[in-house]
Amino acid sequence: ARAFGGERNLAERAARSLSRLGIRCRVVIASTLAAARALSRYGEQDIGVITSQPMSELLSPLPIAALGADGAAIRSLAEIGIERIGHVLELPRSCLPARFGPELLHRLDRALGRASEGIEPLRAPAPTEVVSAFDGATDRPAAIALTGHELSAETAALLHDRGRRARGSEVALARERAPPP
Repeated sequence: ARAFGGERNLAERAARSLSRLGIRCRVVIASTLAAARALSRYGEQDIGVITSQPMSELLSPLPIAALGADGAAIRSLAEIGIERIGHVLELPRSCLPARFGPELLHRLDRALGRASEGIEPLRAPAPTEVVSAFDGATDRPAAIALTGHELSAETAALLHDRGRRARGSEVALARERAPPP
């Protein structure tokens, strides 16, 4: 945030960048990932930076679905007239896991900052690699070109099956030396 002149500027810049790409978005910066996710999906602000207001106040008017709770817990709560996070906050904590499962309380605690929420980093996938070896040395350019085309088609099929694209490719040709006579 310091590099962009504060969190508000960072959020506005991210929203503008996505907008230029034709992506409609809501950007929320909050003290917890779960709260930011809930407020961006179910809140009313397109750009929000939450710094001083208690999370319980901000999350209270949102539907329970904003916590990412499973459908069974949401339906069970709706059956007894509980549809907002604020309604859940009014219930005794001790009764929540027994009646609605432990996941509801865990998700509520993560949104409020009472439980940590690990962030799983996106890891770059391993490079797609295809290999072909000739039975022996060749000096025929047509054979090398044909093999290159076949490997290109194989690579394209692999990338397609994995839902990936290539930004570039690298071809390595190695020549084995014949052993000395």
